[in-house]
Amino acid sequence: EKNAEVDYQSKRILDFVAESYAGLAELSEPLVSPIHADFTKFPNTYISVGQCEVLLDQGNDLAIRMRKVGVRVEVDEAEDMIHTFQMLAECDAMCKAGILRIAAFTRKMCPGHLRLSTEEVDAMIAQSAGSSDFFKAPE
Repeated sequence: EKNAEVDYQSKRILDFVAESYAGLAELSEPLVSPIHADFTKFPNTYISVGQCEVLLDQGNDLAIRMRKVGVRVEVDEAEDMIHTFQMLAECDAMCKAGILRIAAFTRKMCPGHLRLSTEEVDAMIAQSAGSSDFFKAPE
């Protein structure tokens, strides 16, 4: 399984979470697993994945399926990041930058609805860029 040696997720954990989430529904049910959904007339979508996460390929496959039916999709592959890396924003500037990129996309799709200006968010992203030591392997 790709990136399993880096990401905290594992097939066993993912299977458990998927089955728990699905409950009595089938895993192939579109409301359970988005990869099986019909994305016709779906809104603009932002997909954030870490380049070191086990769900990287699934995130990119989802974007391809959505684009095939005309959905505008922006995929953010965060370098050297694991699944849900944004949860570590308080520990690492690159993780915080991931949240700010989500805000930038939202700002672009819903202008005038965020408190920070375009310039403020762009400056915060630039300040965070390249400052990640949290996930680097020890030398």
